[in-house]
Amino acid sequence: MPFRFRCNESVTKNVRRIATEQIKGAIADLSDPASDRVEAIHQARKRCKQIRGLIRLVRPSMRDVYDLENAHFRDASRKLSGLRDADAMLEAWHAFREYGGSEMNASVTDSVTDNLTKYRETVAEEGFDLDPRIDAFVFEMRVALERVPHWKLQKKGAKAIQAGFYNTYHRGELAMTAACKLRTDENFHEWRKRVKYHGYHLRLLRDLHEKKFRKRAMRLKELSDLLGDDHDLAVLRKLLMEHPDWTGSPSGLFEAIHAIDHRRFGMQHDAIWLGVDCYTYLAKPYRDSVAKRLAAWLQ
Repeated sequence: MPFRFRCNESVTKNVRRIATEQIKGAIADLSDPASDRVEAIHQARKRCKQIRGLIRLVRPSMRDVYDLENAHFRDASRKLSGLRDADAMLEAWHAFREYGGSEMNASVTDSVTDNLTKYRETVAEEGFDLDPRIDAFVFEMRVALERVPHWKLQKKGAKAIQAGFYNTYHRGELAMTAACKLRTDENFHEWRKRVKYHGYHLRLLRDLHEKKFRKRAMRLKELSDLLGDDHDLAVLRKLLMEHPDWTGSPSGLFEAIHAIDHRRFGMQHDAIWLGVDCYTYLAKPYRDSVAKRLAAWLQ
């Protein structure tokens, strides 16, 4: 079902409907015995992020329950993080090898690949019992599903959305500035989270200004993916530092870390330029235009 607002529904009805659809979708993802479990987990966690983005859009109007619901979906998603994180590391390494890893010594890349594969298998078979975690996640989703019909907003129409929309955009702008000033893993990861939330908001409201919002949402998705790949490499780098034997030798570790750092420098440079493009469009004239469209669209 589309992750978007309908102009013929109130903001409250839109929020309840979309949250309900995403929660039921997450339950269905993990209840299908024929589905790929890793992919089902990925989709269920993504739905939780979309729900958190949804309620962030109306956060100023949802003060009574926002903190509770945001924490609920965040914590539920974390129950499924272990296996997906191990998969992400292996995927990040394969993607890295395709981009620049070919210049590395084959013995180093093969050693890292073998050890990451074993690490993933260990997490899946020994250290990560899926069934109770999935059951716990589904239980939390059912609990949330019972609360959604009781969600209430303190404001109506455009006023229920404007502050959340602009606040999320502004926080992304501030996070980008912080990442530009100090290139730390934490700053870039924080920026990525803000980018994803703003992208969710553009998707939700794309009928408001479809051509412009769709274009911006695509650019933000590109930026989010770039920052996500950078974050995966940051986590992978840390993992290799914690397990230096995975590279086969001290010189292999140096070679792998140097190659990862070089790749990340280029990715961060590209992200900053793309970010400047994404975060220069809400100047005051455009803000006023969006406000008028919201007022006319959401009664």
